[in-house]
Amino acid sequence: MELTNAGYNWYFENDTHIQYSKTAAGYRLYIFHTPTTLVLDGKTYQVDQHNVVFMERGEAHHIFSETGLYMLDWAEFTMDENDLGTLRSVGITLNEVFEVTDCTMISHMIMNICYMRELAQEKYAVTPSLLLMSIIYCSASLMIRERGYGHAKEENPEIVCLRAEIYTHPEWDWTQQLMAARTHYSVSRLQKIYRNIYGISCMEDVYLSRINHAKHLLGSSSLTVQEIAIQCGYRSTEHFSRSFKQRVGCSPKVFRETYFGISDD
Repeated sequence: MELTNAGYNWYFENDTHIQYSKTAAGYRLYIFHTPTTLVLDGKTYQVDQHNVVFMERGEAHHIFSETGLYMLDWAEFTMDENDLGTLRSVGITLNEVFEVTDCTMISHMIMNICYMRELAQEKYAVTPSLLLMSIIYCSASLMIRERGYGHAKEENPEIVCLRAEIYTHPEWDWTQQLMAARTHYSVSRLQKIYRNIYGISCMEDVYLSRINHAKHLLGSSSLTVQEIAIQCGYRSTEHFSRSFKQRVGCSPKVFRETYFGISDD
């Protein structure tokens, strides 16, 4: 995955139209901050704040507003088959608009990407490409799903930030006590709020974040299963393999061979 261009907090007058015909340009990401009309793949969407869309490579689209100023963040980038596999593994479908509980964290990553492009990139340990991958995981973690997670019943900045951290840093030694301390809730209160918003326990979400990250590493790196286990927060390869098979239905080795054609032999 390589970044081509990006924009943060771009404002447009209501008579300004963003319009692209079918081209050989890269994949695109839009994060909407205001009510806007999006025409994409023959469909018209009335998008609103906290709506996100990842577009097919070179997909024709038209963005405008009939009601006033509109604002968005965007990025254009390339992806290979491994990157596309990562999108699928976290439940993101190209050309489908989805809602997130809060886009602040994602928008902040776009801001950092734009800032890094203006300065000497080698000063930073994190590259724009790594930030783009973090945006994918963060978007998936904040997605409001009709099944599995359910629609969020309330917005809670502390919980939203916690979940973004969980999916951005699956390698951390997450415990209920640590998460409670970061949100300033008791453990029991945190568990209740988290499940009420996302329909899943906070610890189970930690495990899912680790599995999502493991899927990405299995397809995009030459790391061994043991090395991937460590990077995903597991203390032993055996524990990692059991957890992966329980949630995915096959071992990490079989997953890598089946979906990416990569053999560890």
